[in-house]
Amino acid sequence: MTANISIDSDLVQHALEISGLRSEEEAVTLALEELIADRQSRDRKLAHVED
Repeated sequence: MTANISIDSDLVQHALEISGLRSEEEAVTLALEELIADRQSRDRKLAHVED
């Protein structure tokens, strides 16, 4: 999927520096993957607590 989005350049630069990734696309992809994994993990923990 191709998308034109506006992202804070300082935020992207910082993400590239701390991650060692080489491109903005890699940084955005990793951020989305980590967000999804984090939310899924949180949802599983909440579901377990409610049981």
